[in-house]
Amino acid sequence: MHGVSCDGIREYVRVTPEEGRIQPASATTVGGNTSDGIYLKFTLHTDNVQFVSRALPAEEWSNPDEPEYGWQLVPNSGVADPGKDEHWTVTGYRYTGYPEDR
Repeated sequence: MHGVSCDGIREYVRVTPEEGRIQPASATTVGGNTSDGIYLKFTLHTDNVQFVSRALPAEEWSNPDEPEYGWQLVPNSGVADPGKDEHWTVTGYRYTGYPEDR
């Protein structure tokens, strides 16, 4: 049907960096070498949105006698939902270039 609406979510629509730093000589690589440590903290945001059904062009129908429909995002329908946000922390170290650290 054309014009039917439904609620949905769009995950990871925005990223907010909260903290990040390079920590000189703070990590030990798998090969035992000293390297710079890397620390990132960020939030991935999810929005509640609305979709509306729309008729697909006739040339996209599987059967030329049966109309087909698809979903289209309603423009500007996104509303932030902080309860669905994900908070991530990523840590690691800089690759040294030494063969033993591969």
